[in-house]
Amino acid sequence: MSQRHTINITYHNDDGVEAEGEFLFTLPSLRARIAIGVEEARLREGITADLLDDVTLAVIVQFSYLKNTVQFPVDLTFDDNVDPYLMSKLYEEALSFESTFLNGRDRSGNNKE
Repeated sequence: MSQRHTINITYHNDDGVEAEGEFLFTLPSLRARIAIGVEEARLREGITADLLDDVTLAVIVQFSYLKNTVQFPVDLTFDDNVDPYLMSKLYEEALSFESTFLNGRDRSGNNKE
């Protein structure tokens, strides 16, 4: 099974124009998982997760995960201005693919098939 997955979603690009695009998700490596954690910590600015409200924490987690696992179309910059609905949808799709991929493996890392 490929460790990459294409997600097709309609979104508004940097010019505000509605577009259909491909977002390429790559299953995070160990190095990417470390980068996700580092990005989360940077965005929390020293505040522990338990002191943040649920929405803020969810946005930080999603932003950090997607920044390190998804290639965005060339007409859409992934920054603080990305649409929260789009970010949430991409996050759901990426986690769904990741769980499907991981469910096909046993604890030794061997494919069950």
